[in-house]
Amino acid sequence: MKKYIPHIISMAAFSISLSTFYLTFHMEHNVDIFIAKYLEAGPDSTAGNHVITVPLTFTNRGAVPSVVQHMDILAEHLPTGDTEVFSARFFRKHNIIESGFVPISINGRSSYSNVIAFYAPDDGIKIMGRRGTYSLTLHAYNTLDSKPFYTKKITYSTTETGLRKFNNGWNYQFSASN
Repeated sequence: MKKYIPHIISMAAFSISLSTFYLTFHMEHNVDIFIAKYLEAGPDSTAGNHVITVPLTFTNRGAVPSVVQHMDILAEHLPTGDTEVFSARFFRKHNIIESGFVPISINGRSSYSNVIAFYAPDDGIKIMGRRGTYSLTLHAYNTLDSKPFYTKKITYSTTETGLRKFNNGWNYQFSASN
């Protein structure tokens, strides 16, 4: 029996080495997105359409890098049932969206934080100027397909104290209720 002990130890060490190699170099990306408790919505000062600014933190628990190609938010004003889709943009210039959303690259076992602006379409119904409760669903896509790899739904509410004057208009601060 003593002559098999070195073989058993070698097989155990080899198994541990293989699993470590997989976890270090080949584990698929596993992206999670954390949404801040507070966000703001208001009119865009250049075009007047609505914008939602959301502090987001992206984490990748996998070993392989991942890319977020596109993001949008489906906003629903719960009292009326009106909905509107807001698309992620990093900046606007003279009423023309410049290059749209810049893809976010997240290395393996790392994170990235930023405030992302989500713009309503120019011809949108502008639902974000209303007091009340909103259901916001964040969709993130890692390809240009129509199926998101990440979806998270959160309910936000405005309050009387959350309404502030901003550039001769309104600006809401939302707080999460779940």
